[in-house]
Amino acid sequence: MHIFKFCRSKCHAAFKKKKNPRKVKWTKAYRKTVGKELAVDPSFEFEKRRHIPLKYDRQTWRKAIKQ
Repeated sequence: MHIFKFCRSKCHAAFKKKKNPRKVKWTKAYRKTVGKELAVDPSFEFEKRRHIPLKYDRQTWRKAIKQ
């Protein structure tokens, strides 16, 4: 059994009507398939890597304090 969470009632109504999200023009899935949404962008990848917490390392901590 799956539990679906929808961002708004508009999305829930489209799901109940069995609309294909790749064909409904206002959805994220449509924008990604058509190429309007920047799904693969180097700046997004940089942000993803940046927010991963680093394991504590004494040397990197000292470098950060010296700068």
